[in-house]
Amino acid sequence: MNETFSLRLKELRQSLGISQNVLAEKFGFKQQAVAKWEQGTSTPNPEIVGKLAQFFEVSADYLLGITDRKSNEDDNIKFALWGGDADEISDEMLEDVKRYAKFIREQKQGK
Repeated sequence: MNETFSLRLKELRQSLGISQNVLAEKFGFKQQAVAKWEQGTSTPNPEIVGKLAQFFEVSADYLLGITDRKSNEDDNIKFALWGGDADEISDEMLEDVKRYAKFIREQKQGK
C-alpha cells in the first residue's frame, strides 16, 4: 500500500478520537494489524479497505490516495439532477440544491 493510505487511515482514525485498538475491535482485527497499516509495513485486502472507507464515510479512492476528494456525493448529485451537463453546475448552485433538500427533509420531519 502506499504512504498516502497509511497517513489517511491514521488521520481519519485520530479525527474520530479512537485508538488503534478500538478501530481493530470494531472490525475484529488485532491492534497490531492497524498499527502495521498505519506504519505502511502491511496492507489490508480490498474488502477491508472498502469497509474502512465506509466506516470513515470517505471513498475508497480517497483512502487509497487516488483522489483528494473525500466523497463522490457531489458528483452523484450533479449527475442525478443535470446528467451530462453536470460539469457546468457551479458549487454555489449545488449548495443551493443541498440546502433545499435539507429544508424539505426537515419539513417532512415536522421541524
